[in-house]
Amino acid sequence: MATDFPITVKTFKGLEEVLAQEMHALGLSGVQPKLRSVVARTDWPGLIKANIWLRSAVSILRPLHHAKATNPEELYARTQDIDWTKYMRTNQTFAIRHTVHSSHFTHSHYAALKVKDAIVDQFQDQFGQRPSIDTKRPHLRIDLHIDRDQVTWSLDSSGEPLFKRGYREITGPAPLNEVLAAGLLLLSGWDKRTPFWDPMCGSGTLPIEAALMAYDLPPQLLRRRYAFQQWPGFPKAVFEREIQHLPEVPEQPSVRIIASDKLFTMIKKSRSNAANLGLDRLIHFRPMSMQEHPPLREPHWIILNPPYDERLPEKDIVAFYREIGDKLKSDCSGSTAWILSASKQALKKIGMRANQKIELKNGPLDSSFREFHLY
Repeated sequence: MATDFPITVKTFKGLEEVLAQEMHALGLSGVQPKLRSVVARTDWPGLIKANIWLRSAVSILRPLHHAKATNPEELYARTQDIDWTKYMRTNQTFAIRHTVHSSHFTHSHYAALKVKDAIVDQFQDQFGQRPSIDTKRPHLRIDLHIDRDQVTWSLDSSGEPLFKRGYREITGPAPLNEVLAAGLLLLSGWDKRTPFWDPMCGSGTLPIEAALMAYDLPPQLLRRRYAFQQWPGFPKAVFEREIQHLPEVPEQPSVRIIASDKLFTMIKKSRSNAANLGLDRLIHFRPMSMQEHPPLREPHWIILNPPYDERLPEKDIVAFYREIGDKLKSDCSGSTAWILSASKQALKKIGMRANQKIELKNGPLDSSFREFHLY
């Protein structure tokens, strides 16, 4: 692999700018935000650091080839233009992840099958043997992206998506994605010194990501397996040195992080998930509803993702969101609150004008992330 090469870092819609800021801070060059991704250039140490440290990244790809194809035969031929023997051997396995938005390839699985055929045929022609497919733990992960007639073949350096941090063994209903939670914190501009409170913490993703940020701990603190470890030229010593020099979890908290939830079972899940990282001693867990929580004695940074169920009667949604707004106005003076919700109608019941609105995707749901200054 060249000492300097392009990468494409995937993320969720709405997080492109904060991801670009993270990549600049890591020292990556040529950083340019795109739709749901950010491109840059880096080297092996930079690629390793990016996988370990980028909080708002879903996966990190290394593009190999870009070409035009308008039918399966062209796709097969352009795939064979790549010398796949540079990246794997006949006794290794591979898997293809595909994203297809094209009228030329209406069956996305068939497009991926043509790419697979082109790769194995290249090996069969040269060596009389062929690598096998393994969708669970392949040696090489290939990303196929087709947009109209433009095709990009990339290697996936991450393997398992980077939102799989490894700490969240126990979840509740509709848990917040870890990358999105980190993105919310970054978008909100939390300074990592102001006390943080999540009044509806669920399985604890927001306060855990807040603790990782506050103590400058990498989001992949637990992870030791990445797809790039199977690439030719992988510098094992560089990777091991990076792992050995990861910061340790502090013994005592230096910033107040509060995780509360009305369900005691969710507080138990949150504490258990935080304990997997050794962060449980740095987060204050409180089994109480937002309404039961005592008034805040100093300004806090509040982020909450209230539950919203389309099957819930409208009057209950109205009352629920109105109670949230009343609590914030009466007991959180001087604080800043951010609310993520999939219901713009429900957000109107908060009873305050938002200082800022950011449109995001929470899974398949179009959502709004809104800032409220509390006086």
